[in-house]
Amino acid sequence: AITLLVLMPLSLAEDLRRLAFTSVVGLGVTIYVVLLVLHDSWAHASPEWGPGVAVSEWRMGAFEAAVLYTHAFVAHYNAPKMF
Repeated sequence: AITLLVLMPLSLAEDLRRLAFTSVVGLGVTIYVVLLVLHDSWAHASPEWGPGVAVSEWRMGAFEAAVLYTHAFVAHYNAPKMF
């Protein structure tokens, strides 16, 4: 139902400039939410956290994951061409 009511008219439009405003609003909201989450995590951080605490650790699995995510991202856009 969503495809027919929302996506189909958008895909048939020749000029997408009318969507520029909503795109900018969506980008602004995304940036606001990221900043809100970062502020909340810093404001309510545990007192034990300090400069000596390792928040993350790089392992070889991170590189394997990056390869898998990149391949999945590329395959996502090429899937309609394959089928």
